[in-house]
Amino acid sequence: MKISVSTNPPKSEDLFDYIGCLNTLGIDSIHCDVMDGIFVPATTFNYKTIKEIRKVTSLPLDVHLMISNLKTIKKYIKAGADCITIHFEALKDIAHGQALLLKINKMGIKSGLAINPQTKVDDIIPLLSYVNQIVVMTVEPGKSGQKMIIECLNKIKQIKKQLKILGINDVMIMVDGGVNDKNIALVKNAKADIVAVGNYLYNSNNRFEAVEKLTKV
Repeated sequence: MKISVSTNPPKSEDLFDYIGCLNTLGIDSIHCDVMDGIFVPATTFNYKTIKEIRKVTSLPLDVHLMISNLKTIKKYIKAGADCITIHFEALKDIAHGQALLLKINKMGIKSGLAINPQTKVDDIIPLLSYVNQIVVMTVEPGKSGQKMIIECLNKIKQIKKQLKILGINDVMIMVDGGVNDKNIALVKNAKADIVAVGNYLYNSNNRFEAVEKLTKV
């Protein structure tokens, strides 16, 4: 499993020091959590900060847009994103989602689709052939430090079944929310390809050891 580390929960004044640390940990990507205070209650940064993050790391930037105004996608791509993940729940309808995901891919980067805990896999089937990555949220988006909703891991098997039916074998499945050293074995057994890690790593006294606990399972 690959490890992507979230830019949430570090405060803005600590963010770039933290990214400097992440550059040394051997992780696979940085999971840039963008929140607008509308789609989710919390507010973080926008595409301007993504541009600054791009200057200080060569790690892939997986930009997770927890926002309602998806017209700004192009700005995040130009800022240096390697993957843009949008939320199914922020879409007007399926056609809207298909158009946005195609737009992302046509601009030369990967596209992702995130689903909240209450969203059913059946709802996203028409979008599966338009994405490079599915993000299974195992907490409600927008707040760091929540406990993982273990039942959400069942969606991974359901998604993989639908992908197989469609003849798609190159879509990655990420688990995002409450991942730590106590539940990482469950995530791995569920066959996730990537995990997004937030509070667990940020609050660790030994971040090298914390990453190792995730990768050695």
